[in-house]
Amino acid sequence: MFTDQKSLKWLLTQTKEHSGRLWRWVNKFREFQCRVHHIAGSKNTVADVLSRVQGVKADTHKACSLDFVRKQQDSCPTLSKIKFLLASKATPPENVDNMELKFFYKELPKLSVGKDCIFRHSCSDDPGSEQIVIPQNLTSRALQMMHDKLGHFRTAMTSARVKERFFWPSMSLNIEQWCRNCLPCQKRKNLVPSRRAPLHPIVTRRPGELVTIEF
Repeated sequence: MFTDQKSLKWLLTQTKEHSGRLWRWVNKFREFQCRVHHIAGSKNTVADVLSRVQGVKADTHKACSLDFVRKQQDSCPTLSKIKFLLASKATPPENVDNMELKFFYKELPKLSVGKDCIFRHSCSDDPGSEQIVIPQNLTSRALQMMHDKLGHFRTAMTSARVKERFFWPSMSLNIEQWCRNCLPCQKRKNLVPSRRAPLHPIVTRRPGELVTIEF
């Protein structure tokens, strides 16, 4: 394998300097039968050409563009009502049985309609802190983008990344469940025994009863 990632070459050669996560990466890479050859980025013309392939049509649904999100918001019964309230500046009704609508009614002061999409301002002091409000049918896609495709970070890091861009009800619980049920994360997780043998001090009653050697 020819690559311009010199760090990968170092990872497989300087093994004495590794510990913890780096060793797990090395063991994972050794499952593949190949040799790594470093090539400078300026000379890696093959990869440079492949990155400029033309004629490939992008799937806007997979890209999760704003236009696609807007259509999904309009088709969602809850978000379509929220968009109508924001556009008409009407007062929401007091007695509502729908728990999702109740949740968004509480968030109305932070919501706005911009570029035909519903946004939430997570910070009132920062006008650029906008979160895209997405319906429930897009939550799994958002989690795939922010967790599966960005390196399978832990729950705290994934939650921070998701909340920078998106917003939906019960998102903290959904993120925690997603990371907990992620199979690649479970395979890399260090298993710590839940039960350990209790430690008991060794009591001696006479000289020479216990002899130990320290190596």
